[in-house]
Amino acid sequence: MQKVIFSVVVIVSFYIITAQVSGQPEIIVTPDSLYAELYTASTTALSLTITNTGDSGLVFDIAVVPPSQITTKNSPGFQANHKYSISTEGSADYPLTTESYPAPPVPTLSSKSIVPSDFLVIDHGKDKTFFSSYTYDLASEVDLYTLTVNDFKQYEVLYFEPDWFDYINLSDNMSKIKDYAISGGVVVINVAGNIGDGLGIDPSETIYANYDGDYGGFLHNGETIFDPDHPYITGQPFGGNPLQIADFNLWNSTDHGNLINYPDSSLAVLGHFDLYTWMEYRLGRGYVIVTTLTYGWGGAGGRGRAFENLIKYVVHLSQTAWLSINPTSGTIPPNSSMVVEVTFDATGWAGGDYSAIISINSNSPAKANLEIPANLTVLEYPCGDANGDLLVDQDDLSYIWQTYFYNGPWPISTTSVDFNCNNTIDLSDVVVLGRFVNGIDSVDCCFDSL
Repeated sequence: MQKVIFSVVVIVSFYIITAQVSGQPEIIVTPDSLYAELYTASTTALSLTITNTGDSGLVFDIAVVPPSQITTKNSPGFQANHKYSISTEGSADYPLTTESYPAPPVPTLSSKSIVPSDFLVIDHGKDKTFFSSYTYDLASEVDLYTLTVNDFKQYEVLYFEPDWFDYINLSDNMSKIKDYAISGGVVVINVAGNIGDGLGIDPSETIYANYDGDYGGFLHNGETIFDPDHPYITGQPFGGNPLQIADFNLWNSTDHGNLINYPDSSLAVLGHFDLYTWMEYRLGRGYVIVTTLTYGWGGAGGRGRAFENLIKYVVHLSQTAWLSINPTSGTIPPNSSMVVEVTFDATGWAGGDYSAIISINSNSPAKANLEIPANLTVLEYPCGDANGDLLVDQDDLSYIWQTYFYNGPWPISTTSVDFNCNNTIDLSDVVVLGRFVNGIDSVDCCFDSL
């Protein structure tokens, strides 16, 4: 999925006063804009200097925020503004109950796409409170059969709510979901439900072991945080909430089981013992998150901070994950400065221009809403350039030959030599490159079709 042009800005919030007051911190941030130009798979670090020119300590925190977007979007024509049924999680001891409430407004839709909408939600009637800050459209499980990959590409995030009618509706359409992720989309699959196990519930054929199924899954009313430094847990740098174990307790069934047969590259964020209940992995240019938690369905925290972080985090992945900040908070003494490292990472991002907002909140009363643009231009390596020297020749054929046959170094950019767009290097890619560098055939790269 070809990414669109965004704008990144650093926001610093202050209080405006007409005269300097003794005993107050004063903030200055330099430079007033950041820009990097990188080839895909490259990174660079730039610096912001935060200076306190006042005579008391300056306390600040920083978040990366997506730029404002036009809210009139294209839609395949799905439902909007109807009443949703929320099924409160139940068991033998806690029967299912249902409540109805008006849906948050879905943005007005136009016939022409300007930029992609934020979310396509596969709707199971769950709480949508935290979607209301973004643009989103709704589709049913059955709609998956008629939707195309190009329909999916109208959205930054493909979000599947829990409480499935039939997992076959998911697995039958997995090839389209996989293609969407490979092209740069973010996929969030909530598999919690009361219909037993789910097979092939993600692009990597992960198995969902339901608490009432044949794979030995267990129902839990709390979670263990496996990765306390993961952005979803810390809430940074996207302005989320720092999460603790208490945020996952007592949802009246926090999860419905666990995940097995998952890819080795998965990051396990939540779970029990050695069982995953929340995992994330890269797929091509995109991301896949699979979870058994009852977000928007379970009570208490299921509709609270943990759910809010999930929505904010996946928007960050889809729009601003190329930009990271270190540190994200600090205290600066009077007449002192601190250097903040801003890392631009073009890994996995298609060629194009990107922007974001770095929001710096502080206790300085002198200024407010300072916006510092941070922009990234991503350049593609030439089609067929395996070694990253910007040429396509026999050296590239030798490089990819070593990769495939002798477990040699991976190409600098997978997409420049992944001619069949399957997110790996296989024999057909070697053959295609060989025919190309020997002048037998022309060639198209995977990124040419994104």
